[in-house]
Amino acid sequence: MLNDQQIDALADKLNAKLDIPLAGEGTEKQILTTALQQLNKVLAGQLGEELRATIGPLVDGSASGEEAARLRTQAVDLLNKKVNLPVVGEETEAKLLGPVVDGIVDVLRKNVG
Repeated sequence: MLNDQQIDALADKLNAKLDIPLAGEGTEKQILTTALQQLNKVLAGQLGEELRATIGPLVDGSASGEEAARLRTQAVDLLNKKVNLPVVGEETEAKLLGPVVDGIVDVLRKNVG
């Protein structure tokens, strides 16, 4: 779904928003990059197609307002069903996956536009 440049850009974007305790910025970016690479592998199959279909209107700008919020929530829920972060509950996973969905949309939007 994402190429190496897109993963790197998304890791930078998330690194600016998230703080991992006891980890320096370089370590944080490496952790995020590794997590995004693993997520990207999961998105290479059926889940990726479902996610693309869900976020397509967000990427091309055809969804706004309530529809955009609904599609974002749907994308987070879709990822949350398939992604399991150890020691983190489902609700926390959803909070973490929200910025990931936003970042994927932003990165793909830059490629389209």
